[in-house]
Amino acid sequence: MRQWLRKLFSGSSADQLERAKAGRVQAEKALREYQAAYRTLAESLPLNLFRKDVDGCIVSANQRFLDSLHLSEAEVIGKTDLDLFPSEIAHKYRSDDRRVIETGEMLEDIEEHYVDGQMRYVHVLKAPASDANGQIIGIQGMFWDVTERVQAERDFDRLFAVSLDMMCISGIDGYFKRVNPAFEKSLGYHNDELLARPMIEFVHPDDRTATRESMEQLRQGVDLVGFENRYRSKDGSYRWLSWTCPAPGDREALLYSVARDATVRK
Repeated sequence: MRQWLRKLFSGSSADQLERAKAGRVQAEKALREYQAAYRTLAESLPLNLFRKDVDGCIVSANQRFLDSLHLSEAEVIGKTDLDLFPSEIAHKYRSDDRRVIETGEMLEDIEEHYVDGQMRYVHVLKAPASDANGQIIGIQGMFWDVTERVQAERDFDRLFAVSLDMMCISGIDGYFKRVNPAFEKSLGYHNDELLARPMIEFVHPDDRTATRESMEQLRQGVDLVGFENRYRSKDGSYRWLSWTCPAPGDREALLYSVARDATVRK
């Protein structure tokens, strides 16, 4: 009887060990497949991707990230920002990383870099990296070049500021979102005064119906060219404005308009 029991429990233990071994092999296989899939995704995205541990050491990086530093994987993995970047930049990166780890919140920023003697701008996202138990074990980040977009925005801002024409950005909600200095100079209002009230309130009562109809045409995809109405100035007088505004795209919620003061001509 004792021999039979020993044989029974011995067989049971062997089966348990065999099942545990099979489970471990399966888990290791699944992990390898996951890592391969993640690596494929990381290398296929047009982004610079990296991960760091809580000490700031880089534990993984895709080829785009390595190419941006002109270094190999062996020269980057295990290194910190202090090893790879000038001191001032490195300390900023480490400060940003600590904030992400301590707060558990994502960080987003536009950063300036000199690359081969030229100023470049990159959009940076950093988020906490957690283990299976939800414990933060580092940060994961990505960045991509936005130099052309930043330069285009700055060119637009310069044009917006110096234009003699009245330029504005408005929403389909009927409010100004932004006006240029020429707009303020012509009507006499401060920027905040123009943005605080619906645009239609500045329009002469006799022109409001036509103005609403023109706005409806814009919503239907018809460009606005040469539409004229009267806007009230801060001193109570009215000025004739001649408007040009392209219809917004399907997903656009903003209108970009140019108005010329036609009062003298009228």
